[in-house]
Amino acid sequence: MANNKYGAQMIEDSISLPDSTSLSATRDVARNNDLDDGNLPLLQCVKKFPKIVLYALGLSIGILLYGYDFVIVGTITAMPYFQSDYGTPHFISYIIPATWLAVWSAATPLGIVAGAGFAGWLQDRFGRRPSLLVATLISTIGVSSSFASSYPENIGTRRILFLIGKLIIGIALGGLICTTQTYLSEIVPPSLRGPLITLLPIFTLLGQLIGSGVIFTQLKVTGSKSYLICLASQWPFSAALVLMVIIAPESPVWLVRKNRIDDALKSQYRLHRRGVDVLATVQTIQASIEQERIDLHRGDSDASFSDCFKGSSLRRTLIVIFSSATTNFWGLPLLASASYFLQILGQSASNSILFLIIGIVVGLVANIFSAWGVSYFQRRPLMVITFGAAAVCWVSVGISGCFKGREAVVWFTTAMLMVITVICGAGVWPVSSIVAAETSSLRLRGKTVGISWITGGLSAGVFSIAIPYLYNPDAADLGGKTGFFFGGLSLIGTAVTWLIVPEMKGRTVSEIDEMFEQRLPARQFGGWTRSNEPPILEKATC
Repeated sequence: MANNKYGAQMIEDSISLPDSTSLSATRDVARNNDLDDGNLPLLQCVKKFPKIVLYALGLSIGILLYGYDFVIVGTITAMPYFQSDYGTPHFISYIIPATWLAVWSAATPLGIVAGAGFAGWLQDRFGRRPSLLVATLISTIGVSSSFASSYPENIGTRRILFLIGKLIIGIALGGLICTTQTYLSEIVPPSLRGPLITLLPIFTLLGQLIGSGVIFTQLKVTGSKSYLICLASQWPFSAALVLMVIIAPESPVWLVRKNRIDDALKSQYRLHRRGVDVLATVQTIQASIEQERIDLHRGDSDASFSDCFKGSSLRRTLIVIFSSATTNFWGLPLLASASYFLQILGQSASNSILFLIIGIVVGLVANIFSAWGVSYFQRRPLMVITFGAAAVCWVSVGISGCFKGREAVVWFTTAMLMVITVICGAGVWPVSSIVAAETSSLRLRGKTVGISWITGGLSAGVFSIAIPYLYNPDAADLGGKTGFFFGGLSLIGTAVTWLIVPEMKGRTVSEIDEMFEQRLPARQFGGWTRSNEPPILEKATC
């Protein structure tokens, strides 16, 4: 570590160039220092970067908490004693009124919007680690509010307190997932970018699996204690995340942006084992950030949200926004509340929650497979094919819904929801997370990821409000015919993916920057190679 200051001075000297040569010189620095590891086999790359893998797995506790919180506060409405405490009589049982179900369903994604926007500013201002700590603290407050909602005698007060709790938890989840995605995308090398970014859906499903298991074990517990135990079980995850954030180093990319070169070198040393040229890596980061400033004709170090919508950054931001919203297109909002949806169709409470657990298990297996698959297969084909397959499955669910009241239809819908989970879990879900993480520039990554989660949360909020009105008995009562809605959206998602999502597998940051600067159409990214004089290509459509 003694040579950190000397290394920092070398980096500053290499970037401090005359204005007339700064454009080509910074590009050359990035080219010369790019680690040529974009096509290394997965196991070989894990052996090369073991510390990065361990830190990524450790900080994925934040993603685990995201999935756990999401399923606890979402599936708890399917628990009989919760329905009796917060619902209204419906024949011989209780249901949650569509209005409250919609408001509760929308609270979490709307909270995610606020949390992502706040985290986009917070993590750029104070760093990735402080942003994770603040989000974890907010999560404990939200869980406390949800827990306390069971104590008032008035049912209206209980519903409002539970709504406030879900909103606060949503704010925390937005901050957690936004910051974690930014951090992972900044520390992983190109060859690990795909497999490690798939930790987002993998740990989301793992958290949902643990949460579903907790709920299932509490179904036979009588009274409000059954769902209160589920709510209280969220606190230990927050404590574990705080410990991991203390251990992990700050993002070197953020430190370079703040001109804290010595600290960036220290963080880079902690991320790598001996033998890795961390000086060249930090130099590449600084060269890439400097190139992005030159492209935007700005000399200041601070980026603003408006920069995400200027020049080539506009196209990149739109791709990130679409990639983050794909979960709404292939039906994740409905799958997240599948236990309640299946009960509406006629499935028993125990069977519906058991399905939720089995569906999460098979989805988790599919996601784990995708961690291997994305290191071998290209992004675009995986997204397009699995998006199209999901559309076919949703249409079949809609067709079966036309034969309402038959037990076979209920079981067919149950099976098809599981198939959709597997298909999207192996393709469009993890791949869209990768695309959203790798498309934005280093300088604007924190704010671009924040924008993507803001727009994704808004769209999820709209879907969460609308969907209960589509299938609930006291509203449109479409039941299984809701599948037609998601079938159409999946077809639209397939077409948009083909038109605008480029192929970036194995590409370094500087290569991705150059391809966007040259305004290549999405279909030409996969075959692009560097040359001293780039050919004139047709203008991109997005």
